[in-house]
Amino acid sequence: MVFVRESCTPESDHEGAEIVFGELVANVVRHAPGAIRITVIADTLGAVTLEVYDTGRGFTPVASLPGEEYSDSGRGIYIVSQLCSTLLSALTKTGNKVSVGLPLVALRPALKLIN
Repeated sequence: MVFVRESCTPESDHEGAEIVFGELVANVVRHAPGAIRITVIADTLGAVTLEVYDTGRGFTPVASLPGEEYSDSGRGIYIVSQLCSTLLSALTKTGNKVSVGLPLVALRPALKLIN
């Protein structure tokens, strides 16, 4: 994440982006078998999108807290939804892709930060 931090404005929510990254990777480790691929791209306006690809079945993101107060799971996607401008999940030919708009602004728009 050091490269991403150096590629974005100081005003960006770097800590929030790291939490999102950690939650999404943890979800893949817990729920999806096989490989993971991560891409971070800045568009022409500097908006930064994180895409996490896995070989899982896919899911529909539910951006709410779990009904059970002391549940061991169910908070990660809620946290991601609160920190990101967008949260999408889509099936691919090989599994699932989760795409989020990170709370970052790139210093150089139209830049692929991680692939």
